[in-house]
Amino acid sequence: MADRYIDLVLQFQSRLKRELTIQEIEFIKWMVAQEFRGSAKVDACSI
Repeated sequence: MADRYIDLVLQFQSRLKRELTIQEIEFIKWMVAQEFRGSAKVDACSI
């Protein structure tokens, strides 16, 4: 789960070319939690 979280944070930072805000990091944390509850895997490109 932690690997997925770090992977998404790095993907978003790379796409946005900046550091993420606390709100963006919280959103990523929520997305990863949804994935591990059985939802489909989320890709940074789909958001």
